[in-house]
Amino acid sequence: MSLPLDGGGEVGVMSPPATLATLMGSVEQGEEIVDVWRRADDRFVHSWEERFMTQHGFLEPALKAALSLKERHAAMQADSWLWAVSAPDERSHRTLGKQLGVSHSGYWGKVGFAGAADALLQLAGALEEAQSGAHVALIASGDGAEALLFSVSRKAERPVLAPQLARRKPIDSLDRYRRARDLIFPEYPPADDQGISATVHFRERDEDISLIGQACACGTHQFPKGRVCVRCGKRDQFQPVSYAEATGRIVTYTLDAFFPSPDSPVPVAMVAVDDGPRIHMQVADIDAKDVQIGLPLRFAFRRIHQAGRRPNYFWKAIPITEDQP
Repeated sequence: MSLPLDGGGEVGVMSPPATLATLMGSVEQGEEIVDVWRRADDRFVHSWEERFMTQHGFLEPALKAALSLKERHAAMQADSWLWAVSAPDERSHRTLGKQLGVSHSGYWGKVGFAGAADALLQLAGALEEAQSGAHVALIASGDGAEALLFSVSRKAERPVLAPQLARRKPIDSLDRYRRARDLIFPEYPPADDQGISATVHFRERDEDISLIGQACACGTHQFPKGRVCVRCGKRDQFQPVSYAEATGRIVTYTLDAFFPSPDSPVPVAMVAVDDGPRIHMQVADIDAKDVQIGLPLRFAFRRIHQAGRRPNYFWKAIPITEDQP
């Protein structure tokens, strides 16, 4: 499906970007072990005794997989590889590095252990640092370990992970952390209803998921979609337009202290899309005190709230920074 950007020309299928890295080989080291687990009806992850879990669940299989990978690709000068290691904690991360004779700090003190996403996080960071022709070795663990070797084809054009980490907002309150992770239990259980109508979800899927509005034949943009143009009054003279990749600015805003958020108040703004309509949306990744009229924005697909004990998603406005347009 192709969509017009301005009610005129269409946007075709974009050509894929040049390959950043190629998988050269991998080694899997299976381990039948009960170290971390969560049953279907458990809310929290359980783990066995820490030393047992670290030694037999991570260090032993990870070291075997890494050494085997180095042996298989000995001709590629393993001493010069960049290592991306996913470890359950900083101590075991450091211990494995010593055993391998490599140094890689990971992101301890900035992010911590990211669970299932941690290996991909480490890989993304290593690929941002790597130069063309370098090799990146990734170690991921879980019921054993896997070591993967990548050959970097080109230098990453623009860092993505590093700017995100630079803009991170530490949680300085245990109460805020609990609210963010939904760890505060109310006196009464939340309503277990159907939430937002499935019919509404289906009917508004283009607006909610793709931020698609419309442009009238007279050039007027509207969001959400309708049948009558607010300017010329003509009916059904529209073409679909996606604003997901567009930018905009704040026209007016308010600070909502009633919206259920662990970081209140929540900035809510009327956003004027460049060469497009005005859209009412939340502003994220910014302190309330820094919101101002005219602030340049881009858009990101985010979770908005929960209804019927199900998450609901829409687009939020994100400040544009120098390192990320």
